[in-house]
Amino acid sequence: MSQLFPNRETSKPKFVWRATYADGTIVNQFDEEKNELNTEQVDRNGLRHFEFIDEFNETVASFTMLPGDTVAFRRRTQVKAGVGLVARYYLVAINRDGFSTVFYLNEETKEVRIERIDLSKAYDGTNIHYPIAEVDTDKIPIE
Repeated sequence: MSQLFPNRETSKPKFVWRATYADGTIVNQFDEEKNELNTEQVDRNGLRHFEFIDEFNETVASFTMLPGDTVAFRRRTQVKAGVGLVARYYLVAINRDGFSTVFYLNEETKEVRIERIDLSKAYDGTNIHYPIAEVDTDKIPIE
């Protein structure tokens, strides 16, 4: 088992994240004491690279940020009544030049869905989500 994945008995993630900063600092989802850091604890200033790594220490998806980009991270769970857990997604949104490019990474299938959102219309009720691509692969470098 990789050092990135502590031996947890409940809700073991399929991926872990790693953040790399312009100064070379690397922050992993789990610290040396196996305490989990929330993505809300990631300092967005100076963030240049964000990636998801599977249990085989392989990069599943990677994202490069440019100076001036703003970034949002989320983990979403889809549950249906009478069924239970349907899917768990990791969401990365990179905001640049008035648009948000949103990447949805399915934890189980490793599929990625990408949308581009016009931020000028995001809150006026006319916003359209533009599907860019649906990718079915186990390794997706997204630059």
